[in-house]
Amino acid sequence: ATVDVLEDRLQTAWVMELAFRHGDRDALSVELPADYRVERIEGANVRGWEVQPEGAGQRLTISLLKQVRGSETFTVHAWRQLVDILRAEVTVEAPVLTVPGAARHTGQLLVRHSPALAVRVGEPSGVRRIDIQAATAPTVRESPLGVRPFQAYEFVQVPFALRLTARAASPDVEARVQTILRVAERE
Repeated sequence: ATVDVLEDRLQTAWVMELAFRHGDRDALSVELPADYRVERIEGANVRGWEVQPEGAGQRLTISLLKQVRGSETFTVHAWRQLVDILRAEVTVEAPVLTVPGAARHTGQLLVRHSPALAVRVGEPSGVRRIDIQAATAPTVRESPLGVRPFQAYEFVQVPFALRLTARAASPDVEARVQTILRVAERE
């Protein structure tokens, strides 16, 4: 998964690789936090999708073009709005997407941020930090300012907690000025 902290939003792309043993599937379900909006679902076998509120979160139901047996891969792109991040410090939890009834959830989470923001991570729970080179990043819609890789994490169970605090960056500007004079006789 990739989580991008931008000036106006927190956007995420989760590559979901589901493996199941018994039976054929013509639809799949994913649970996500209530304050996220699903932007799109990418996958070769995705027909459509529907989001419905359920408990404290939402249930995303993905209908497939043809029944699958064994495994299926798709990418969920979702986002939530961040308010006044350029004026005040904002604290948010990294989104956790789960598959109901799954026996095991494992994966990697790459956190990136806009160059206009300074991001800190609170005390993480249920994740361990890994090298950024080891994390694979799914394609996410880019910000006009671009994004910088920040930190990468690995999880072996859900739920996990990763609290991110973001604020406008105060750049440290330093200038070194040198002058070169050429003094020569003129005719």
